[in-house]
Amino acid sequence: MSDERFLVASCEHCGQHIEFPASGAGLSVACPHCAMETVLVEDVSGVQEQTDEVTAGELKAALEGVLPWRRISVFYQAGLVLVAVFMVLLPLAYLIRRVRRLLYLLVRSACLGALLRLPGGYSFGGL
Repeated sequence: MSDERFLVASCEHCGQHIEFPASGAGLSVACPHCAMETVLVEDVSGVQEQTDEVTAGELKAALEGVLPWRRISVFYQAGLVLVAVFMVLLPLAYLIRRVRRLLYLLVRSACLGALLRLPGGYSFGGL
């Protein structure tokens, strides 16, 4: 990998940026954008203006102010209500199912116990 430094110049005709090796400074070449002859001279100010970094002041200015209120779609609101209802109903349905199952088992064991007990103190299977 070479350590050759590259520079940026602006075309004298179209203003587009041209990147070139530092050894080519001062040469006259055809612009790759407009095909006109231009002299390669390092353009320091153009490169600094083209940075995509956002300053803190620009960011703060972009985040200030109040956004206008927009009406939310009826379908979106209905979807939110539907999700909220299911978030309440599904755990309740699960709890009801578990309680019913527990009650069923308790009643079943009580009924079996009553059926298996015989008069006179006798029972089947030690129940």
